Amino acid sequence: VTAVPQRLQEVAEAVIAEAPQSMPELILGILLVPLFTFFLLRDGPDVKRMLVAAVPNRYFEMTLNILHKANRQVGNYLRGLVTEATLDMVVATTLCLLLGIPNAVAIGLVVGATTVVPVAGMALAAVVITPLSRPGYFGILFCSSVPKSFSSAASSSHIAGMW
Repeated sequence: VTAVPQRLQEVAEAVIAEAPQSMPELILGILLVPLFTFFLLRDGPDVKRMLVAAVPNRYFEMTLNILHKANRQVGNYLRGLVTEATLDMVVATTLCLLLGIPNAVAIGLVVGATTVVPVAGMALAAVVITPLSRPGYFGILFCSSVPKSFSSAASSSHIAGMW
């Protein structure tokens, strides 16, 4: 029983020890991703035109077809991500309301927003929303983990071709 807190402390110390080394990468990512996203959204059609202009004529139609398919795939992915986040938000809010947890809507919004974070979303949601609930109330972890568990299982089995 005492080994679990000891192991948790060791893991926390390791994460804290690594934080200064990974901080420049994190800051760079936080700054560059929105910057690239802004310019690609703003200049997307121009980039596409320049790319197509650089391709030889015999590959012109194939290039347009590939760009169209890529655009459609990215759009489908983003629509699916928004749908998953919305469903997670609704399920988490409903569970919180049924369990009588205060700030149910705020908790649902945080759960929905952290759905877009692929791996650490569930942990991030638990850390962010725990202060919103009653002290010592672990139903909040249930409300944040259940929707994410179901959506993760559904999306991973869909990707694996099971559906």
